[in-house]
Amino acid sequence: MKFGRLRLPAFRRSGWTVLWLSLVISLGALALLVVIPKKSPLVVFDLVSEYLVQDVSRPELSAVAVSGATLSSIEGCEAMSPTPAFTGVVRPGAGNRVAYVWRPEGYSIAIDRAGGEAVRLIGEDEAECSLSASQLFVRVINPLTTAWLPLAGAAEIGREFGVATAPGTGTDLLRGGSFQVFGRSIAPWAADVLYPITSNAITVPAGSRLSVHGATGGDRQWFGIATYTDHGFQISATADAGSVSLFRPGANAQNERFAFGVFSDFFGDPQIGVIFFAIFLITTVLQIVTGWAGTWREPASPAPKGKRRR
Repeated sequence: MKFGRLRLPAFRRSGWTVLWLSLVISLGALALLVVIPKKSPLVVFDLVSEYLVQDVSRPELSAVAVSGATLSSIEGCEAMSPTPAFTGVVRPGAGNRVAYVWRPEGYSIAIDRAGGEAVRLIGEDEAECSLSASQLFVRVINPLTTAWLPLAGAAEIGREFGVATAPGTGTDLLRGGSFQVFGRSIAPWAADVLYPITSNAITVPAGSRLSVHGATGGDRQWFGIATYTDHGFQISATADAGSVSLFRPGANAQNERFAFGVFSDFFGDPQIGVIFFAIFLITTVLQIVTGWAGTWREPASPAPKGKRRR
């Protein structure tokens, strides 16, 4: 095939050539996507629960402001005289295990040192001291202002439904809620782009327990707030998670996971969709142009026996 002085080379087997070329381009693009580091999806929670527990990893984010609170121990802080009622900030130490317990008349904070750093009290005059007790219970009755309790660490929300308790005493149950999952683009040029993996919010049944895990296992941290209300803690939080574990109520402990796999990265990410569309467009145009230009030709068929080819 000639275009003026330009002579294009001619190759045999056009169909197979284009097929293999398209396959090589597609496999190369997929291999590139596989080696790009994956990012954990962002899970957004909206829950109502009477109980939640967390392991403190960042004490500065886990500090709780209380007003008129009753403390179970002041050992090590006698000079502050934080009795009969303490108003100030309770700051758990790194490695402490903190539980928030809702009751109709108020809420409690149970802090277990668990081998971590000491709990610190910060008074209204900004005086500080460290408690020497291994456990601390903080009780707030009829809070006069809205209580914002921080959530910053590996956590579990609610307890599985168990033995019924007397009315009005609280059950420590997760009363219900929902969560949505958003993927993070793995495209290098769109590192801050989020896209929905679930089109609708996933409902969490009452009486369940929730936790989140990373893509390679292990608990992951939650960040958010738990607000004291008349019907429980209203929890608004986020977590970077590869899966969400749901322990639903039943005769036996049943742990089920909502997992978010690699296909959500490939087919849900709109930025990656551009790459697949580009591959399709390039291979299609390539076939059209080469077919029109006659760059490839099929081999001549052998002449039947007994006949001469002219």
